[in-house]
Amino acid sequence: MDSQSLPALVEGYLSEFWIKQKHLAYFYFSTDEILLECGGDVLFYFPEGIEPGISALELTPFLAGMIPFDETEFNLPYVELRDKLHINLHILKDSQTERYCVLFLDISQEVENEEKIQQAKNELHLLSEKHQKLMRKHVGDPVVNRIMGGQSGLNMDGERKQICTLFVDIRAFTVFNESHDSQEVIYTLNEYLNQMIQAVLENHGVIDKIVGDGLMALFGVFPGQENIAQSAFDAAIRMQQSIKELQEQRRKQGLSPLGVGVGIATGSAVLGILGDNERQAFTAIGHHVNLAQRLESQARSGEILVDENSFTDIHNPQTKAVKVELQLKGVREVVVAYSFY
Repeated sequence: MDSQSLPALVEGYLSEFWIKQKHLAYFYFSTDEILLECGGDVLFYFPEGIEPGISALELTPFLAGMIPFDETEFNLPYVELRDKLHINLHILKDSQTERYCVLFLDISQEVENEEKIQQAKNELHLLSEKHQKLMRKHVGDPVVNRIMGGQSGLNMDGERKQICTLFVDIRAFTVFNESHDSQEVIYTLNEYLNQMIQAVLENHGVIDKIVGDGLMALFGVFPGQENIAQSAFDAAIRMQQSIKELQEQRRKQGLSPLGVGVGIATGSAVLGILGDNERQAFTAIGHHVNLAQRLESQARSGEILVDENSFTDIHNPQTKAVKVELQLKGVREVVVAYSFY
């Protein structure tokens, strides 16, 4: 059934409903742009009322010069009649009487809705840019580009996979904290964390969290990353090199040099989002994650302790490794690790 075969009752109801919704008003003009008659919801557009005999220009400036025209109809959408009052303008030519009928149809609500939608889009875009900027600080440009392109390959509901975890912590920072003012503490902490973070990102790692005067980083979170243990080790070597340079700068400035200890372990872990609706975080859980943290706690300033799984995948280390046996807190058996110092 097409619209031409609608029952008269239905057609009449819809017509009346639509006219009321759109505040339809009509204005008949002569060929010389003089208003002859008007009707409909005129007061909605002109609360003070109007009288026949005025010109199109007097009615509203945008009608000036639009009459007469050769076509049978002319449409002008999204006309702002006055502040926050928008209309669709239709001009119909009556060939028999040589008159022109101008129709005003209110679209103010539609325009307001579109503006709200556009505003929401703009805010979402700004929020997305803000989030991207924040993410780039933690995971680097290549990872963010993959995520924004829908190619992260992550299962946020949780998955088990082989990863390499790195923990690093500033040695003797508690003593430093207690003997220096707050500004010096924060400045120094940021100096060291900047070196740590850059080393992780340069080697395709992800900053899982910053914990006090140290951080936890993950390698192998995203698909396609080869030899994750080597990447973590390279990040650790880069950290120690950067920290040595920073220590030298601090000595020249008469400041306290601080070293860092690093622990690395490779193994199966569960990755996923933890938290409630208000606060969530992506993290890794597993024995080897804990092992990396325990190794870091045993590492001396300037030392990197690596578990056996990681050591087998590290090639051509510049520093000779020393095999050590450690009794770690929370671990019954003696743990075999390799020290780079």
